[in-house]
Amino acid sequence: MIKAATPAVPSPFKLFAVFMLLLVMIVFAGICYFLVQKNYIVQSEQDKLTAIADLRVTQIVWWRNERLNHIEQIYNNPLFARQVKSFLENPDNPEKKQDILAWIQSLQAHKLFAEVYLLDAKGRQILVSKNAGELGTHARELIAQVLVNRLPVFSDLHTAPHYHFAHFDIVIPLLLPETPESVTGVIFMRMNPQSGLSERIQSWPTPSLTAETLLIRRDDNSVLFLNELRHRKDTELKLRIPLSDDKIVAVKAVNGMEGIINGVDYRGVQVLAVARKIPGTPWIMIAKVDKKEIYAPLHEQAWIAGVGIFLLIISAAAAVRFWWWRQRSEFYLELYEERKHSEDRVRQLASVVENSSDAIFALTLDGIITSWNKGAELSFGYKESEVFGKSIALLSLPDKQKEARDFIEKIKEGEKIEYYETIYRRKDGKNVNLSLSIAPVMDNDGKIIGVSFIGRDVTATRRMEEKLHKSEEEYRALFESSRDAIMMLDRNVFLDCNKATLDLFDFSSKEQFVAKRPSDLSPASQLDGEDSLTAARKHIEKAYRDGADFFEWLHARRDGSPFYTEVLLSRLEYQGNTVLQGTIRDITGRVNMENELRRHRERLEEQVLERTAQLREANQALREEIAGHQRTEAAAAKAAQEWQAVFDNISDAVSLLSEDGRILKCNTAMEKIFGKTSAEIIGRYCFDIVHGTSEPVENCPFIRARQSRRRETMELSLAGRCFAVLVDPLFDSQGEFTGAVHIVTDITEHNKIT
Repeated sequence: MIKAATPAVPSPFKLFAVFMLLLVMIVFAGICYFLVQKNYIVQSEQDKLTAIADLRVTQIVWWRNERLNHIEQIYNNPLFARQVKSFLENPDNPEKKQDILAWIQSLQAHKLFAEVYLLDAKGRQILVSKNAGELGTHARELIAQVLVNRLPVFSDLHTAPHYHFAHFDIVIPLLLPETPESVTGVIFMRMNPQSGLSERIQSWPTPSLTAETLLIRRDDNSVLFLNELRHRKDTELKLRIPLSDDKIVAVKAVNGMEGIINGVDYRGVQVLAVARKIPGTPWIMIAKVDKKEIYAPLHEQAWIAGVGIFLLIISAAAAVRFWWWRQRSEFYLELYEERKHSEDRVRQLASVVENSSDAIFALTLDGIITSWNKGAELSFGYKESEVFGKSIALLSLPDKQKEARDFIEKIKEGEKIEYYETIYRRKDGKNVNLSLSIAPVMDNDGKIIGVSFIGRDVTATRRMEEKLHKSEEEYRALFESSRDAIMMLDRNVFLDCNKATLDLFDFSSKEQFVAKRPSDLSPASQLDGEDSLTAARKHIEKAYRDGADFFEWLHARRDGSPFYTEVLLSRLEYQGNTVLQGTIRDITGRVNMENELRRHRERLEEQVLERTAQLREANQALREEIAGHQRTEAAAAKAAQEWQAVFDNISDAVSLLSEDGRILKCNTAMEKIFGKTSAEIIGRYCFDIVHGTSEPVENCPFIRARQSRRRETMELSLAGRCFAVLVDPLFDSQGEFTGAVHIVTDITEHNKIT
C-alpha cells in the first residue's frame, strides 16, 4: 500500500545543521566501509590460498605415495621375480614371454608408467613396452647403481639428452628370498608427470585470471621451476631464477620462508602467495595470485561507494531543498485531496494484495519500494516500515544489483515479464528463490509511473530438486565404485555399466560394452546344453515378473574365453523406464575346485567299479575276502559319517579356503562364533567374515601361508574375546597351491590362566 507523510517543517537553520551532520556521517561511513572491505578481501584471499596450497600438497603426497607403493609391491613380490627368472632362463618360451608382456602392458593400461623395460642381471634389455626408446646415460647410471645396492630408485623430475620431456625414472631390482645377494633382473620404468601430477599442480579450483600453483626446488644457486606456468610457456625444468633476487616469492620460499609471502613473481608482478614444503621431497608448492586481481573488487566497491556517497550527499541536499520548498507549496494539499479520493477506489484491491500469500510489492521507476504486502513480509522477513522508501538493492544479491533496473527498463519499453525465477536476500541473510511476474503501474493518463512485482516462493521446490540431484549423484558414486560388475539392461540391450563390468569382460570403454547385446557375452550354450539365448530370455522374463532372479551362468569375455559367474537380476526404475539391474560376480575359482573334486570322485568310483568287476571274476574261494572288503567299505562309509560328525562338533571354527581366500566349507562352530549361517559364510572371503574388512588385514596368515608355503598363525580380538588363527596351506600333486585349512580357536580362558 502507498503511504504519504507530512512531517513538521523544520527551520532553515535546523535543516542546514541536519544536512551537515548527514554529510559527516556519510563520509565517515564510506571510509570505514572501504577499510573493512579491504581487510576482509585480503584475509579471505589468504585463507583461500592457504587452503588451496594445503590441498595441492596433500594431493601430491598422495600421488607420490601411490607410486612408492607400486614400487614396493613389485620389489617385495618374489612370485614375479621367480616368473622373470624362469623367463630369463628360457626366453624362447612364448607363454612365459607373453605373461611378462601382459604384466608390462597392464602398467601402461592403467596409465601408471609411460615406458617399461625388463633387463637381466647384467643390465641388458630383454623386453620393452610399446613406443619405448633407448636407455640414455642417466638411466644406465641408475641401473648400475641398483645392481650394486639392490634397492629401488625413484629419481627426481629431470630431462635427458635423448628424451627432452620432463619425466621420472624408476629402477627396481628383482630379488629372490633364497638369493637376496644377487639380482635376478631389473625393471626400469619411465613416468611422465602428466599421468596425474601435472593436473594436480596446474588446476585451480575457483575462477581466476591470474592465480596459479608453482612447483619449485633449489638447484645450486638458483630456483628451478618444475612445472609449466600459466603466464609463460616452455618453462618446465628450464626456467631458473638466481637466489640473489630476493624479491621473488620463489626465492623467499627456497630460502626457508613458509606460509603467507608478499613479493613479486617470475614476471615481476606484485603477488600474494602461500608456500608449503612437500614432505619427503625437495619440492616446494607455491599458490599465488596477482594483488591487482585481489584488489579489483575493492576498487570497484570503492568506486561504487564514492558514487553512493556522492549520490547520498546530493540526495541529502535535495531533500533539504525539497522540504524547504514544500512548506511554501500548496501542491501537497492538492495531492492529499487526490489521494483521499483514490483510496476508496483501490481499497478492495489493496485488501486482496495485502492478504495474498505471494510477495507483492511495487517500485518507482527509480527502484524505490513504495508498497509491501504481508506475503512480502513472510518471504523477505522485513516489515513494511523497514523497507518503505528504500531501494530494491536492499533485497538484491551483490551480483544481481542491476537486475531490478533491467526489469524496469524492459517494462518501460512495453514488455511484460512472467514466471522469471531469481534469488533475493532475506533479512536474516538467507537466500529466497522467487518466481516473478512483473507488470507496469500506470497513472490515470496511462503513463508508467512504477513497476509491480508478484513473487511466489519456490525455495522449497528448488531444495527438493537439489536433494534429488544429490541422491542421484550418490547412487552413481556407489554404482561406479562397486567391486561387483553392475550393469543396466533392457530385454535386448545394455544401457549402462560400471568400471568393474569393463574389467570383468575386458572392455576398454562403456561405449564398446553397451554396443553389445546380452547374448554376445555368453557362449552358444550353457553347461546343461540349453541354448544360451533361450535360457537368458527365461531369466530376464522371470526377473521382470517376480522382481528378481538369482542364478549361475557361463559368460564369455570379449575374446571369447568362458568363465563362471553368479548373476542377480533386479527390476527397478531407471531414467523413467522399468529396466533390470544385473550384478555379476566371477566364481570361476570356486567352480573349478568343485569340478576338480567331482573328477576325483568319478575317478574313485571308476576304480571301485573296476575292482568290483575283478572280484566278481574271482572264484568261490574268495567270497569271504569279498565279504571282508564289503565290511571294510561299510566301515569306511561309517568313518566318513563319523568324520563329518566330528567336523561339525569341533569346538574350533574350521573352514576350507580356495586359492583366493574364499570359504568353500565350514563347520557348525564357525557359524556360532561369527553369528552367520553356512549359506551366509560360504563363498565370501575369510577376511570379510573374520575381520569384517573388504581387503586382507596386515599380517594376514592366509597371505603369509600362501607365500611361505607353511603353517602361519596370528591372534585377534573379537567382541571382547581372544582367538588364535591357524592356516595350513594345501597343494595338489604338482605342488601348486590350491587352498588352505583355516582354524579359529577361542583362547580367552587359556590366556586368563596363563
